[in-house]
Amino acid sequence: MIKQASDWMSSTSRDSELFAAVRECLQDFDEATPLTRDRFNGWAFAALFMVESVYYMRENDFAHDQSFNSFEQVVLSIIATKGGKQWWTLAYPIVGSDVGNHIKKRLDETDGTIPPWGVLMPQLKADTGDNADQ
Repeated sequence: MIKQASDWMSSTSRDSELFAAVRECLQDFDEATPLTRDRFNGWAFAALFMVESVYYMRENDFAHDQSFNSFEQVVLSIIATKGGKQWWTLAYPIVGSDVGNHIKKRLDETDGTIPPWGVLMPQLKADTGDNADQ
């Protein structure tokens, strides 16, 4: 799982088109082109499916809470962006209901206190001041 996460984290540095798509969609998923949304969708779902895997691994005592919390933080931070929120409305019905409901509950519990992905990974922030909190 760690190798998969490492590959995912470095995917945007290996693919400039993916980098641009992720950056754009974190700002506004709904306004992106279909191809850009599709690239982002693959990237974001890869993170979400890693959380789903670790969620069930933790349920069966194959992963520690700390590991799960790290994976969960990634997805919560993606969803904390404007574009991530837009994407989540599409992703929520697709992901397994256990994980989807868990993420929804965590979003409700944190009530906007999760740092957006652009704060954790500043290179993915927009250049303009319009989305400085993304």
